[in-house]
Amino acid sequence: MGNVRILLLVVFCAAALIPAMPARADEQPAPPAEAQVRPLAPTYRIYATRQGLVGRRTANGHIIQPRDRFVALPSFRVLSSRGGNEFQVRVTYRDRSVILPVWDVGPWNTTDDYWDPDRKYGDLPVGLPMAQAARLQGYNGGRDDFGRRVRLPNGVDIADGAFWDDLGMAQSDWVEISFLWLGDDPGPPPPHDPPALIETDRLPPVARVREAIPQGDGSWLIRWDGYDDVIGIASYDVQTRRLPDGEWVDWQVEETFAEARFWPSEPGEWAFRARAQDWLGREQEWETEPDLVVTFR
Repeated sequence: MGNVRILLLVVFCAAALIPAMPARADEQPAPPAEAQVRPLAPTYRIYATRQGLVGRRTANGHIIQPRDRFVALPSFRVLSSRGGNEFQVRVTYRDRSVILPVWDVGPWNTTDDYWDPDRKYGDLPVGLPMAQAARLQGYNGGRDDFGRRVRLPNGVDIADGAFWDDLGMAQSDWVEISFLWLGDDPGPPPPHDPPALIETDRLPPVARVREAIPQGDGSWLIRWDGYDDVIGIASYDVQTRRLPDGEWVDWQVEETFAEARFWPSEPGEWAFRARAQDWLGREQEWETEPDLVVTFR
């Protein structure tokens, strides 16, 4: 028995001195899930409107409160449960950013997963809401899923508290949206130095009406554009008048788009002119002469 114990002790000590053999490549353990790198959530520039509707019920059963914080997207497939955060987005407006849950469905459509490559409207690029394409490009005859004429190209509604308080929005405008169930949160934008921009931006913006395109419904698509050297254009004003002796009247006021449909009230020559305002409040002076004259028959 004594010899057996000595033999076992020698074998054990020898085994302890033998270095462990490395595992083959195909036997390497998979890295833990938290160590796997996910792509950043895709981010798109989307036109946003305010939800409002305090006291109404959202698609997930939430009763909308004053100064509420959530968004509506046009698909039931990404609707969070009541009070839940299964689907969230990061919304960024200028230098403000906030994460919000998806608690309602809309605007306009209910089956438009515009962030998904396998979206219903496969002939539209990913990141382009169907409502935006309908309003600005005449897609689907300018109508939504339900046959309604699209009046705004919005692809997201934002509840009042997030719209006013978190993002500091005063009116409908373009925002950046990151869809957080599709990747890692890219985080808020880096801070910038507004005083440096103010110091270099000394000129007002310029804008001009460029063209008029007849549409099948009897309207004309009027397009304009503008330029600002540093800060960028915040909005446009467009005026029109009936020639030869009509007065200039406001047609588009503080508009953030660069086109709109015009229905002439009578045939004849109509003049158009535009001006722009930048984010510092600098405003272009109205031109005396029209930018464009169109003859409607």
